[in-house]
Amino acid sequence: MKTYELYNATYGDGERMTGTLDEIYAAQQGRKVEISPVIWAYKMQNDMVAVDFKTTSVSFTLGVFDGVLEAESACRVFEQVEADKLSSLTQVASICAADKDSSWLALGTDGRMYEAEYISGMGQLIVIHLPKNTRILGCISRNKEEHKNDLC
Repeated sequence: MKTYELYNATYGDGERMTGTLDEIYAAQQGRKVEISPVIWAYKMQNDMVAVDFKTTSVSFTLGVFDGVLEAESACRVFEQVEADKLSSLTQVASICAADKDSSWLALGTDGRMYEAEYISGMGQLIVIHLPKNTRILGCISRNKEEHKNDLC
């Protein structure tokens, strides 16, 4: 399921859930409900804009951007990613702190996935065929058991 299909709900009695709009309304049972998207951006005190992924079971920052347009663009990319993959997104800085070689899929600002290899001896993440003006938003491990979500 794509991330844009998921929302958080808080019901009038305090119960919370994450699901599709159909699931949220089916569970409403006459209660008041507040609904919010699982991907959202907000301006920080230093005028940077953070983009967060928040569900009832997990919450973390996907990235921090210089301006609103850059953050909105990243939100559109994050919303197209499968929700289970997005929850395992790892920042490049975390990968480069590792001490062993590893294989990754790098999510670009263009919404495409790129093959990537971390070479521990070089301390670099090598992304294959990355277009010139495309930034990496984060990486998804090729081996889910080997890497847990260790966002900085």
